[in-house]
Amino acid sequence: MKKLIVLLAAAAMCACVQNATKNQAAELPDPAAPVALEINPETLTATFEGKLDSLTDARTYTIEARAGQKLCVELTVAEEPANVRINQIIAPSGAADGPFGKSIEYDITEDGTWSIIVAESLMVGEEYTGPFVISATLK
Repeated sequence: MKKLIVLLAAAAMCACVQNATKNQAAELPDPAAPVALEINPETLTATFEGKLDSLTDARTYTIEARAGQKLCVELTVAEEPANVRINQIIAPSGAADGPFGKSIEYDITEDGTWSIIVAESLMVGEEYTGPFVISATLK
């Protein structure tokens, strides 16, 4: 009987550890999930540090904007040359434009959530893995 109790207690402990590990993994942020850029009301600018981990990696940033505004986006990296660019800007309606370079001034044509996709150019340059900073300003 003692062996059975010890065996059941060990099984229960293992189950608890496995559940805790699963819960911890579920709490980690998904690096591919869109990141909402929060505009500072005083400067009308949002800045965020991102990172590309592989050649096929892409990061999506969202920003709330109104028709008539101008969206200015700039990417900076610690070391040049870095093969990273603004691949696309996607309107709330789903219309996409791009690719662009490391900076752009873009006329906002509709109200809502706009997406900015940052990735490498697969056509040119060496693979870039590393950090970058995205700054977005609404004018």
